[in-house]
Amino acid sequence: MILKLIQFSLIKIILADQLANLYNTINNPQLYDKKLRPHDKIKAAEVNVSFYIQSFDSLQESTMDYRLTMFLRMFWVDPRLTFFIPKEDCLTKANCSSDVKMEQLTVHSDVLKAIWKPDLFFSNEKEGSPHKIITENALIRIREDGLVYVSIRLTVVAACRMYLNHFPMDVQVCNLRAESFGYNTNDVQFHWTDTQTPPLDLQDDLQMPQFKLVGHQTAVCDKVYTSGTYTCIEAKFILKREIGYYLIQIYVPSFLLVILSWVSFWISIEATPARISLGITTVLTISSMRNGAAMSLPKVSYIKAIDIWLSFCMVLVFAAVLEYAIANYLYRQSDGILARNSRRLKKGHCNLVSKYLKNCRTLRKRKATKKEYTNGSAPKINGSMNGSVYCANYSAHYDSPSYFNTKLNGNANIHSQDHSHFDLHHQVPKNSTASRAEDEDDELADALYYRHLSKKIEKESRVLFPFIFTAFCLCYWIYYMVWSNELQTWLDDENTIKYKVSEDRN
Repeated sequence: MILKLIQFSLIKIILADQLANLYNTINNPQLYDKKLRPHDKIKAAEVNVSFYIQSFDSLQESTMDYRLTMFLRMFWVDPRLTFFIPKEDCLTKANCSSDVKMEQLTVHSDVLKAIWKPDLFFSNEKEGSPHKIITENALIRIREDGLVYVSIRLTVVAACRMYLNHFPMDVQVCNLRAESFGYNTNDVQFHWTDTQTPPLDLQDDLQMPQFKLVGHQTAVCDKVYTSGTYTCIEAKFILKREIGYYLIQIYVPSFLLVILSWVSFWISIEATPARISLGITTVLTISSMRNGAAMSLPKVSYIKAIDIWLSFCMVLVFAAVLEYAIANYLYRQSDGILARNSRRLKKGHCNLVSKYLKNCRTLRKRKATKKEYTNGSAPKINGSMNGSVYCANYSAHYDSPSYFNTKLNGNANIHSQDHSHFDLHHQVPKNSTASRAEDEDDELADALYYRHLSKKIEKESRVLFPFIFTAFCLCYWIYYMVWSNELQTWLDDENTIKYKVSEDRN
């Protein structure tokens, strides 16, 4: 009993002596110069690095960066900091076997300022700061063989180069690169830890508002500059965007607005205020959605997936307004420019026919005179159809209200005159009552034709617009959700370590 007490007292004395020697060594510039790296002019200092991600904040598309809180862990061997801690089995270092577990001391964080440490910096960092509440959040441990272990809690805002072609069905890969600022690879080399501690460790309950962390990778990224080659290690975070927010705020409302624009096809074409109000409202709402989506995104020159969707919705609702303008214009053509041009063309056609038949009648008279001198008797012309009678026949058969009404409206027959027989010798006076009645019939036929055409456009639009939008939706979602699945490409990479959420996560 007395022997153990003596032994314990001796250990404490030796331990205090060793700690005093260690502090004296660190604080004595002649024994320890923190400006010189370990193994100076002998070999490169090997620094093992690992990250522990405590929190991961959501990415900001407008500034293309992300924010995380992490523990930066580093350990290296500095032979100048070796010491000996006595144990029960061996009171002196000479009496200890090599398999005896070496002890380590946890010292105050102020020691970190007095010893050499790697000049590590994050090359893609925008902002960064160590935590100092209540004291500086830094841990330092020194092992007997001179191994120095340092853990520092940091908050870093790092740049993340985002590619938004598939936004909001995109997968972003954000990296965090750690480099040596002043020492090249001949002096300092960074390595990911290959011990039982993983090089990149993440907290089990990491959550982000718009993204889901699906995996990560670690890599070596040595950089070559004009001053030499510098060591570099890189951590990659694979993030998949959650589309739920955009479905609720953009996709579903715009989908319903497009369907709402089709309601105008079932509203009477004469209800101009209702249809114009409905069309303009849908166009302005889609335009506001586009502006709202663009405000939270950087001004990139390429087209994003959400731009394709909103642009197509804008085209459809604008086409619905344009369709009503065309249909309404045709519906009001009872005495419009189209009807007048149509009657003018038919009148010109009849004039050509009349002139042609007049020439034919003259030619027939000449032939008859010649025949009279040949046979000695004058020919008896039963009749010749003059141009006016032909035009009356043409208009009666092809342009009469009965013809258009029969073709367009079914069984109605509003034509009151029988034009099946014509007096071949009768000249229709140009300003006669029959000519005016014929003009009225032409006007009525034109009005019926253009009204039917406008209604036909309305009926076809009821089928054409839904068909086009359905085909677009199928192609859009199949392409972005199946064919161009970026996430599966990263998950199939053998270097990717999938992030597993803790099972007891609430």
